[in-house]
Amino acid sequence: MREDIQLAVVGAGPAGSTAALVAARDLDVVLIDRKSEIGSPVQCGGFLPEAWELEALLPRAGLPDALREIPEHCILHRTQLQRIYSPSGKSKEFAVAGRVIDRRAFDRHLASQAARAGARILPATRATLVAPGLPEPSAVGSWPARRPTSSPVGNVPTRYDGTTSNAVGSTPAS
Repeated sequence: MREDIQLAVVGAGPAGSTAALVAARDLDVVLIDRKSEIGSPVQCGGFLPEAWELEALLPRAGLPDALREIPEHCILHRTQLQRIYSPSGKSKEFAVAGRVIDRRAFDRHLASQAARAGARILPATRATLVAPGLPEPSAVGSWPARRPTSSPVGNVPTRYDGTTSNAVGSTPAS
């Protein structure tokens, strides 16, 4: 499958789905995820500070509505305290109002919101970045996405597919 699109977002976790949701309001967006079932397996924990805590920490960040308005069916527990344990068993705790979320349900919710905004969702798909100035990767069964020269992310491809990424393609070091 090869087609020209305005923006390809790789990774349908919270960051990728939120980026696709916001971008789909103005652009033709494809949200690509290597997993056949969005949200499964869960990639990391599900603690999110309450929206007002995030805004206090990052007052100029412009918190997306997706992090403000989490559906109750995605929230497993609300907490006022976070305790972190080191490998040695020592712990540190601090007060922070937050939500423990069901990452599987939350990831699916965000991807469905992105789809409602107009993003096309491609699960079970591996992305290969093909752009001017980048080496042409050879990946069998991959989906090449070409960025237009007027890409909203400039000359730096942005991926949201996490530390276990197997997306092919990178920006050459300058």
